Amino acid sequence: MENLLVLDGSFAAKPMLRAAKERFRVHTIGVSPPGSLDADDTFCHFEEDYSNLKLVQSLVNDYNIVHVVPGCTDVSLKVFGSIRTQFKRPINEFLVKSRFADFCIRNRIRHPSLYSTDDNLKFPVIIKPNDSFSGKGVSVVEQTADLDLAILEAKKNSASNSFIVQKFISGDLMSVSAFRTGKNSEINYFLVKELCNAHPFSVDESYVVDVTQNLDLQVCQLLETFFEALPDFVRFLHLQFIVGLDEKIYVIEAFLRCPGDLYPWLVQLSTGFDYAAAYVNSFLPESTQIPMNQDRTLKRNIIRETLKVPCGDIVPKITNEKKKYIYVEEVIKNGFLNSSVLPLRYAVTFRDSTTV
Repeated sequence: MENLLVLDGSFAAKPMLRAAKERFRVHTIGVSPPGSLDADDTFCHFEEDYSNLKLVQSLVNDYNIVHVVPGCTDVSLKVFGSIRTQFKRPINEFLVKSRFADFCIRNRIRHPSLYSTDDNLKFPVIIKPNDSFSGKGVSVVEQTADLDLAILEAKKNSASNSFIVQKFISGDLMSVSAFRTGKNSEINYFLVKELCNAHPFSVDESYVVDVTQNLDLQVCQLLETFFEALPDFVRFLHLQFIVGLDEKIYVIEAFLRCPGDLYPWLVQLSTGFDYAAAYVNSFLPESTQIPMNQDRTLKRNIIRETLKVPCGDIVPKITNEKKKYIYVEEVIKNGFLNSSVLPLRYAVTFRDSTTV
């Protein structure tokens, strides 16, 4: 049995671990103990920091790790690109927002226009850290007087102390995960509606949706454009975009890694398609593919909710509410005080609204 390493040690890696252990001895890595993972005799956890590239490379060599799969964070993806160097260039184009904007311009992909602060700005605009995630440091600015404070907040949340200014697009937030498979490079994709209830730039509710003919055509053309611009070995892609009031798609982010908060199970519970296995397979040679269910005829209205507690509040008990969910992943136990400036995730839940 060959060794496979998932560059993640959080609960978000659970779907990949369960899929991969059908064929591999699975290893994970993360600074915390593997308390939220499904440890058994096919599983090994390194309680180490996976941002330490030299350490990860040493573990890969010392433990004869044949296959490496990125987890659900940008850090994980960046380290993966340094180990599997053919991925490094496309990963770096997507991780930094200004580079991603350049990628969109080169490939004629519609995205929110990029501005300079020297421009005669047409408000509202959105200010973002150039290299951050989860809505940290993002602000919508309605007038010139608020620009400096928004820029300061964005730079504070940027590792490179840099920011971008973009046109603010009103509309519905959506995401799409796409798998390129087979000799004919067929694209299998899943569209998800996303809502930001507790924080305007952090998703906390989502569900798989059927698409209108107009949107289906736009999404298919968009995915084809992305995959044509990417090397053939890139077989997984995740995009987040706005469907504007003009019913056109504006891409805001692209990832070559799995989104977090158990996104694979949202797709699998809704459609039957084994998203996690397809994701792992996208980083494996054809000779070592994991057997998987590709049928997507299941139709269930599954809603994934990320429960969050506001700043200054204590994580509540959810025991009495569990009966309405088909699955609950408790991330932080009740009684914990949220002292951060953002709402704090304490659980990820799935409920079936098919019959409601």
